[in-house]
Amino acid sequence: MRTRLAIFGHPLITGQLREVAAEFGPALEVRLVDQVLLSEAVALARQWEAESAVDVFVSGGANAALLKQSVTLPVVAFRVNSLDLLAGISRAMALSPVVPVVTYGEPLHGLGEVSHLFRVRVLALAYASRDELPKRLDEARRLGARAVVGSSLVCECAAAAGMHGVLIYSRASFREAIANALDLAAARQRELERAERFKAILDFAYSGIVATDEDGRITVFNPVAEKIVGVSARDAMGRRLDEAVGPDCSLIPAIRARQTELNQVHRIGRGEVLASHVPIVVEGQARGCVLTFQDAAVIQRGAERLRGQSESRGLTARYTLADVVGESPGIRSAIDKAARYARVDSTVLIEGETGTGKELFAQGIHNASCRQDGPFVAINCAALPEALLESELFGYEEGAFTGARKGGKPGLFELASRGTIFLDEIGELSPGLQARLLRVLQQRQVMRVGGDRVIPVDVRVIAATHRDLRAEVTAGRFRRDLFFRLDVLRLTLPPLRERIEDVPLLVETILRRFDPVLATELRPLLGRVVPVARLYTWPGNVRELENVVERFAVTIQGSSLSPREALVRFLTLVEEHISGSGTSPRGVSGRPGTTASRPTSPDDIRRMVALAGGNRSEAARRLGISRTTLYRKLRESK
Repeated sequence: MRTRLAIFGHPLITGQLREVAAEFGPALEVRLVDQVLLSEAVALARQWEAESAVDVFVSGGANAALLKQSVTLPVVAFRVNSLDLLAGISRAMALSPVVPVVTYGEPLHGLGEVSHLFRVRVLALAYASRDELPKRLDEARRLGARAVVGSSLVCECAAAAGMHGVLIYSRASFREAIANALDLAAARQRELERAERFKAILDFAYSGIVATDEDGRITVFNPVAEKIVGVSARDAMGRRLDEAVGPDCSLIPAIRARQTELNQVHRIGRGEVLASHVPIVVEGQARGCVLTFQDAAVIQRGAERLRGQSESRGLTARYTLADVVGESPGIRSAIDKAARYARVDSTVLIEGETGTGKELFAQGIHNASCRQDGPFVAINCAALPEALLESELFGYEEGAFTGARKGGKPGLFELASRGTIFLDEIGELSPGLQARLLRVLQQRQVMRVGGDRVIPVDVRVIAATHRDLRAEVTAGRFRRDLFFRLDVLRLTLPPLRERIEDVPLLVETILRRFDPVLATELRPLLGRVVPVARLYTWPGNVRELENVVERFAVTIQGSSLSPREALVRFLTLVEEHISGSGTSPRGVSGRPGTTASRPTSPDDIRRMVALAGGNRSEAARRLGISRTTLYRKLRESK
């Protein structure tokens, strides 16, 4: 890293300064300034300091003194050493019987011995400002001086007064000043790095950190301490600890006694902390105290996470709300509502038929919530018998039943702590488990099977069902109080038959998993699938559509069909699926010759024509009407 120096010199010494600075090589970046007034030098120095363009200033005489008063960066002055002084006096003796040595501020002491040494009168004069300098030179001239020894400014003014000026500085002075400036810059850089490192430790520590001096006044108060105590560092710094945190803090007596205390629970404000404090001892004397503390609730949550870490490995949500496919108003409304629900921590009840994506939405809500870094635990309440489901949900203690794991096992509610638990098919729970679940939702506590202690859990519950729970409550098969606990935020997912316009996008997305190239080629043609898809109720919803698309991808694998041929193959496969499903197209009985449910709508006729691959005779046969009737209805609709 290059050291940046600003050297305020004078035209008389600029050349020497530039040559000496070059001796230090590329490690030094120099801004050399001359021919400026003192006020201009100060303004320039302040500007460079504000821009962080300079590390150290170097100057001599009056400039150096004024800069030290005007900037906070280090200022190094050219130093007058004995050899330079003697050399200057020796040169001036050849020009003047009296040799004044003129310096800024204070006159040099000890020049009487120099007078005896050189057997010449040597005067020590000083000036306090540039305006005062001509007066001092005039005084020296009246005393018989024809030459003066001093800085470059003194030499310039002496020449203007008709006197000889002898420069008091040498190359050695310049070299020494620049070397000192480099050392000072390096030391300052180390100090800045140490301060920044210390600040980073304080700012990013998980604990509150407070330090006091020997008078008990706060000298360090980091951001975590601000958060826990509820007092800003600006308000706390310089105050006594009891003034900042309150006299009722149980830490105060122990700190006043200058005792060492580790990992003890204390109360600060309204909360509890786990605190440690030690005195700062310098040469056997206590010079203050360092206090560290953590929010007890944070420590408890950390312990809970550690407890379930090994068990919760892999319990993550893969999908986000961005993974939900569809542009229809119904699905967009569901996505928007789910995004709003993710911002709060309330229980969510997702209603939807089989295959509508209930778990996909549950995972999306979890990943959009503040719990996204916690586990996502899903269980299908209809997949396990009651006894096994109970132990899975709530866990069990060692010896709770034959074959119980040694040490017991945490339940899914424990594993989901600080995260989300997704209870799919909640309507299938037995009355006994409904009662236990109600207790968990009310108290946020679980008791393991065979256990005698309650375990607090911090978990968000998302439940899902394909049943009408209100009807189940009316029929007495589902607890009314549990229903109201679950039905806080309701999310109803539309079935596929109500979002048929999403079928092309769904088909493309699903097909892309198996054959990305074919999916891209078919994209412009997939709109033709909609009329055929509209003829069917899709009881399995998106999951059923996935099966059809996967079947299509497998059957055409390795073939060389054109996109249009592939589309015809897909439409045929959809028709075969509908015909073989045992479910009649919407509004169609499926039995030729029946008149009770014969379609009268031209739209229904067009759908059947599309289902029959454009064969109007086949469409008329399936509808149970004559070809003449079919043609007539189509003409009438034009």
